[in-house]
Amino acid sequence: MAKPSKSKKAKQLKEYHVVGSLFMRHDETTIEDVYEHLFDLKKFYKWMNFFPHNWMSSKDKVYKAGLVFLFRLIFPPMTFKITITEILPNHGGINFTVTGWMKGNGMWEFIRDEKGILCKHTMILTGANKFLHYYYPIVKLGHDKYFPWRLSILKKMLIQYSKEKRQGETAK
Repeated sequence: MAKPSKSKKAKQLKEYHVVGSLFMRHDETTIEDVYEHLFDLKKFYKWMNFFPHNWMSSKDKVYKAGLVFLFRLIFPPMTFKITITEILPNHGGINFTVTGWMKGNGMWEFIRDEKGILCKHTMILTGANKFLHYYYPIVKLGHDKYFPWRLSILKKMLIQYSKEKRQGETAK
């Protein structure tokens, strides 16, 4: 088999790995409540969107495989689509693709153990062209600050929601 030419090797762009995670103890929330805050689009937008800096929207109202989000950033100006490709059984996770100015794959993975739930968000991306690819490290710096902040908002929402839900159940 012939080896790829140097010019073909040079055209291959390095993948960017973007990871964010959130750990929730079992006494703070349940996997069902975590999923509800991802699948109920009103709840999802409430913790994820930060208008006008960035926001996601979808024409679909139901979170399912095939759902397409349009993700917009004001600074740096960038738009891309996120398509849900698979919802794993037993609250195991969500797989998605990214297309547009950035392209690649990603997933939400929910890892449960005796201590709690690790919600891990991973994306493996490249730029749609060399300019965007080399521009992305600037975007990644923002992501590394922004996403943990949004996950902290999700955590606060989940703790409050789960607490109110437990209090409602004990009042019955």
